[in-house]
Amino acid sequence: MIRMRLVVSVPSVDSSKCYLCNSYNDSSCLSGASAAHKRDCGNNARGCRKWHFFFDAEGDGNVVERIARTCGMNVSENVCYKGYGANGKRFKRTVCECMGDFCNTAAAFSIVTPACIAVFSAAIAFLGRCL
Repeated sequence: MIRMRLVVSVPSVDSSKCYLCNSYNDSSCLSGASAAHKRDCGNNARGCRKWHFFFDAEGDGNVVERIARTCGMNVSENVCYKGYGANGKRFKRTVCECMGDFCNTAAAFSIVTPACIAVFSAAIAFLGRCL
């Protein structure tokens, strides 16, 4: 008698957990994410995003800063990108995408990456003198 065993593998879908807030209606979001902002994003989210805006909607030099922390549906890596102006409005934005629970707290990518590069460069220069 031949026995067969059927193993069915169902891919698990882990939902991301992110900070969700917008400084437009919650000023505490501007100073940083808190436990009150923690949310489960559901099965469609693959990561988190942090949007950092500076805009001058009236063109009068009165620049407003806003931060929004959201779930990300199409996040595939830890990356930041910048954008400027749209629809005649004067603004700039930096959007950082990250993978991992509650990764959209501070602007870690834009600060940590240059710092790591500087330390690495200094180490290479130091080792070059020693050899």
